Amino acid sequence: MKNRMNKIYWSSIEYHYKKGLLNSKNIKGGFVYVFLITFDVKTALKRIISELELLELIPIEIEFISPYNIETEWNTDTQTEKIKSICTNGFKDTDIVFDTFHAYETE
Repeated sequence: MKNRMNKIYWSSIEYHYKKGLLNSKNIKGGFVYVFLITFDVKTALKRIISELELLELIPIEIEFISPYNIETEWNTDTQTEKIKSICTNGFKDTDIVFDTFHAYETE
């Protein structure tokens, strides 16, 4: 049997808020990056969906789920350092960490 080792995976998720969750009727949904420690994509998907349900968010699109390379360079040094910090310090009490949630409004 193949030895499974945990890796850091990441995903980009677009979501909607459950009805009545926010006071503002203009806010429809948003997007967020999520990082988690698991051993395969199937388990990562289940865990992401479970966490979104706990946050009362409805996933609209899961753009990708893939292993994360800690050496990935982002658009700015600040972004790169923030994500490196999430991946090295963010998993102390949990195996899943969401980056900043970015909301968008309806038209």
